[in-house]
Amino acid sequence: SVCTAYLLWLAQGIAGLHLVYLGRDNQALLWLISGGGFGLGWMSDFFYMQAYVYEQNEILDVDTSKPTHKPQGTWLGSLSVFIYTGYFRLIFAGCVPEEYKNEALTLLLRSVGTALAIYMYNVNGKVTGSFLKTLLAAIIGEVIHSYYFEGIWGQTILPLTVFSYTRDWKEGVFMEVVEGQPERKGQRIGNIRTKITRKFARKRGCCSFAKQLTKHYIKGALFGALILSGLYHNAEITYKNDDGYEETIKLKDHLKNIYRSPAVQEFFSTMRELYVYIQHNGWQDVFDELVKSMDVDGVRHAFRVFELDDSAGWDDIKKKHRKLAKLYHPDRCKLDKEECERQFREIQEAYEALKLHYESKKRSSSSSSSSSSSSSSQRSSSKRSRSKQNKKRERRRRNDEL
Repeated sequence: SVCTAYLLWLAQGIAGLHLVYLGRDNQALLWLISGGGFGLGWMSDFFYMQAYVYEQNEILDVDTSKPTHKPQGTWLGSLSVFIYTGYFRLIFAGCVPEEYKNEALTLLLRSVGTALAIYMYNVNGKVTGSFLKTLLAAIIGEVIHSYYFEGIWGQTILPLTVFSYTRDWKEGVFMEVVEGQPERKGQRIGNIRTKITRKFARKRGCCSFAKQLTKHYIKGALFGALILSGLYHNAEITYKNDDGYEETIKLKDHLKNIYRSPAVQEFFSTMRELYVYIQHNGWQDVFDELVKSMDVDGVRHAFRVFELDDSAGWDDIKKKHRKLAKLYHPDRCKLDKEECERQFREIQEAYEALKLHYESKKRSSSSSSSSSSSSSSQRSSSKRSRSKQNKKRERRRRNDEL
């Protein structure tokens, strides 16, 4: 559905969800690990969406006798391949620590990155190609680049040329023309024009899409691990030391120093203590302590403004309030007018907060006392009723004896 494809493009097109829906899994993975083709690929998909949907839904009507029946690339696609090959070479060559690297391993990793970028960008929809031949050409190109002369000819152009010769349509994508059915020309897909005669594939169900989406994110997580490994082992941080000189340090060494710092160690020890406290006291006590420390009602701040303890009585608070109100009243204060107004406003807010706090305490104490008095009155009334019943029983017993 074109509508569904556009909705997925709008919602999570940067992550390639619309391409997963359209069966272009390799391109979707490229979009996921590069932010939608660095933003440009995501925007260009808006214009290519109908062609993608049509290619997924229809079977191609191709004259295999012509030499140009194979899928052809574009100049824009070749430029994108150059960008992705450089990006993948950087990812694969940087994921291994420097102490484990050697010339042969680096050459192999860069070749794998080049071949994988070319394969993933081109093998989508109904197009296929040979990964092994592309990898072999990439290895030869890396050898030429390393030992003979530098340049993109060996690194990218050679494996891309080899892949273009192996590129072809997947099996089963050609149309079987039904006799007696009118032929209507459809949209152009690359250099091939299709005919609308019958549907190519069944509609993909929700379960199938969910499975493809799960695989998509798992592959993205693996590539993300490679990127993070490269950053951890190769990224550098430059900063100025106490003497004013610039100093460069590896990111992994910087993270180790942060982990060993007293602040981080104190944080971990605090978290361990909190875990032990939760085990002994439960989550409710931890939540109550957290609310108390956050000072939601402003009572602790109000006590600090009045410079009093939590145990201070209401009379002490009123005396302190009168004293501070006279001292910081805008008409009497000798300080700056704005500062006096700020202090006076803070004093009034603190007083109101403490007033509400003590009124709530009074209500709670009165309710508890009333409940205790009501319970005591109930107990006394129940005692009186029991004594009356006992007296009646005693009278009856005496009458019976007489």
